[in-house]
Amino acid sequence: MFDMTTNETTFQMNDLSPRQQQTLEGLKEGLSEKQLAVRLGISRHTVHVYVKAVYLRFQVSSRSELLSHFIASAEHTIKLLRLRLDHAPENNPFFDSQLEFGTVLSSAEMANTNRTVVA
Repeated sequence: MFDMTTNETTFQMNDLSPRQQQTLEGLKEGLSEKQLAVRLGISRHTVHVYVKAVYLRFQVSSRSELLSHFIASAEHTIKLLRLRLDHAPENNPFFDSQLEFGTVLSSAEMANTNRTVVA
């Protein structure tokens, strides 16, 4: 069985102040420092200070490096999820070895399962 552990990026994000987290989210959305200042209701200088703090926390020196860091982190998470789904189907709520794709259950059969049906 594969263990999915929390990666380093999550810990780094938790160490950011709320304003730094808002700044990071804006950077990930592609906002400029001026746009972030307007959104957060603070000066461009203050946004710049937050941006530098985010860069320092993630040990990067540019926006492109920061975004590359998050892309790599997302790719790592996807790989872990794929490993888990490929090797532990018994723990996958979306996998049922008893049913084939496209199988239609009667209402009596649905009543006897623990599945939630969304219409």
